[in-house]
Amino acid sequence: MALMSKATKRVELTHEPGQWIDVRLPSFYMVQHTADLTYDWPKLFESCIKAWSYEEPVTPENILELDVSTVSLLIEELFPSIQTEEDIKKNSRPSRKR
Repeated sequence: MALMSKATKRVELTHEPGQWIDVRLPSFYMVQHTADLTYDWPKLFESCIKAWSYEEPVTPENILELDVSTVSLLIEELFPSIQTEEDIKKNSRPSRKR
């Protein structure tokens, strides 16, 4: 049985050497109900972030203070199948015939 409530992963923040965030991996339900990460990422991260190496505690307010690089990395780690807006634009460009 693959219950996700105990499945965790340490995400090393490559843009901040020595820093990390422990996350709970999202369940299918969480993935299905986070249709638009642009608006829902803080709520999702409140459920997924369990600990981090920062001095400040994990709180909803501090989650909102995460920088763009960290948020992007966490989304990639938690949802590897979700394409970013840049990926979608890149993949939708018409090919040129030479």
